[in-house]
Amino acid sequence: MKKIMRNLVICVPVLGILFSVSAFGQRTAQLRSILQNFKSYRYSNIFLFKLDDASVNAINPLLGTTEPKMNPAANRSKKKDEITELIDNGDDPLTEPDISKKLNNDDREYIKYYYSYKAWQDGLFKKAYIVTTRFRSEEPFEIIGLLTSTNDDSRARLDETIDPPKKVYLAGELRRIGSPDTTGIAKTLMEYLQRNISQDLSENITAEAQGLGEGYLIPKKVGDTKIVDEDDIQQYLRITEGQPQDYNSPNEITVGLFDLLRYRRYEPINSNLTSLATSIDSTQPIIYNKWLPKYGIELKQGFEEINYPSLWSERLTLSVMWQSYKLGLILPTSGAAPLSKDIFGVERKLTSAGMGANASFDFPMKIINQSGVFTLTSSYVFGDPKYNPIYTPETGNYLTYLPRFHIQGHYSFALNIDENHYFRFKLGGTFYTMEKWQRNFTPKPDSLGPIQPFQQDQNDAIASISGKIEYMTISNTVHWGSGLQYFDGTGLLDLWMQVPLTNSMHLRGEVKFFQTIFRDPKPWEKSNVFIPAILFIVNF
Repeated sequence: MKKIMRNLVICVPVLGILFSVSAFGQRTAQLRSILQNFKSYRYSNIFLFKLDDASVNAINPLLGTTEPKMNPAANRSKKKDEITELIDNGDDPLTEPDISKKLNNDDREYIKYYYSYKAWQDGLFKKAYIVTTRFRSEEPFEIIGLLTSTNDDSRARLDETIDPPKKVYLAGELRRIGSPDTTGIAKTLMEYLQRNISQDLSENITAEAQGLGEGYLIPKKVGDTKIVDEDDIQQYLRITEGQPQDYNSPNEITVGLFDLLRYRRYEPINSNLTSLATSIDSTQPIIYNKWLPKYGIELKQGFEEINYPSLWSERLTLSVMWQSYKLGLILPTSGAAPLSKDIFGVERKLTSAGMGANASFDFPMKIINQSGVFTLTSSYVFGDPKYNPIYTPETGNYLTYLPRFHIQGHYSFALNIDENHYFRFKLGGTFYTMEKWQRNFTPKPDSLGPIQPFQQDQNDAIASISGKIEYMTISNTVHWGSGLQYFDGTGLLDLWMQVPLTNSMHLRGEVKFFQTIFRDPKPWEKSNVFIPAILFIVNF
C-alpha cells in the first residue's frame, strides 16, 4: 500500500505537468485550425492586412529554406545564359544530344545549381497576410498570426488565395523569428509586422475578407475533396462520435437508454483569437462545439475497442473528459448488462471484476505536414471476476470470462467532400487479454462456504490489425452516419440517424451489430449481436 501511495505521489504531479503542456498545444492547434478556415474571417471581428511586395520579399528568406549558393565550378560555366533559357523553357540540357555532348563539368555543376535554385524559387510564398485583433488607428492592437500563399495571380479572389493558406505562423512563432529590419529598430518578425501596420505599409483588406461591398458569395464547391487538417482535432472527434449539429450554447447533456449518460462544457479558447468566435452582430451566434470541450463527465457501457458493444460487453466506465482526453475508472459492476439477456435475448458470457483504469487520447503527431491524428486507448481491470456462471456440460464446470487488459493504437486521417460529407479512416493494431475462470459444479462436502472461482492456466492473448471507417453527413435536416470497425476476424457496424426536435434538442436512433466474419466465435463470443439504442441530446 505504501508503495502504491508513493507511486501516486510521483505520478500525479508528472501527469499534471504533461496535461498542462498538452492543453497548451491543443489550444495552439485549434487556433491554427481556425485561421486556416476562410469562413472564420467572414463572421468575426478580426482584421486582415495584406503585406506589400517589398515586405514579402524581405521576410521570405526568414520563413523558407536558405537560397542555394553557386559553387566556384558552377560560376566558371560559360554557358549560363544558354542553360538558363533551356531550363526555363522546360527543356533538359542533359537529355538534349546536341547540347549534352558540348557540356563540361562546370556546365553540369551550373545545371545542378540552377535546378535547385528553381525549386527554391517555386517554394517561396508570393503573398502574405497579417491577422490582428480589432484595429483602430492610434489604438493598441495585437497580431494573431501571419498567413502565406503561393498564389501569384493578381486577379485571384481572397478566398482563392488563402482558403487554405500555404502556412500559418502564430504569434509565438513570430516572436522567435528574427527581423529583416536592417536599421535594428524591430528585433523580431513580430515587431517588424507591427511597425508595418502602424506605418500604413500594409493594405487593410478586412472588408474584402468579410465580403462587404462584394457582389459575389463564396460558391458552393461540388466534387471538391479536402483533407481535414490535423490541427482540427475537434472535427475528427465529431466525425467519430457523430456530432453533426452546431451548438449555439455551451452545455451539452446526452442521455442514452441503457448505456450512456454524458455532460460536456464547451468554451472558446482563452486567447487573443476569442474575437474569432464573436459575431459581427447578434444574427451570427457563436458555434461552441467548434472548439474541443473544456471539461466533461461520462458514464458509458461498452468495450468497442475490441468490438464488444454496449450492454453485451459487461463493462461500465466513468470518465472525466478534458479536450481530446478521457481518463476514467472501470467500475466494479456490470451495470445494466442483465438487460442484454432480459430484453435483447443475448446470452451473457463475460463478467466484471474490481476497479480498473481506462484512458483515451487523440493527438496530432507533427512528424510531417498533414500527418493526421493518432488515437491511443488502454485499460486494465484489477481483482477477481464477479460470479457470472455459464454451465459447460462437457466439463461439468461453470465458466466465466474476464477481459483483463487492452491497448489500441490507430493512425487516422479525415476527408471533407463537398463541405457536407466527412470520412475518417483509422488503421492500426489492438491487443487484449482474456482470462477464463471456472467454478466446480459440485461443491466439496467439507466446504466451509461458497467456493471461490479459480483461474485456469490457459488464458488468451489476442493481437490483430484493426481499422475503422467512419462517415457523417451534415447536409440534410435529418443527419445520419455510420461506422464499420474490423478487428480479429470480426466486424462492428454502427448506424445512426439524428432528428432535430427543436434547435436545442435532438433525438437519435442508433443500432450496433457485431458479427464474426472470418472465423468461428470464440468461447466467450456470440456469432452475432444486435443492440439498438435511443439517445436524447440537449444543448443549453
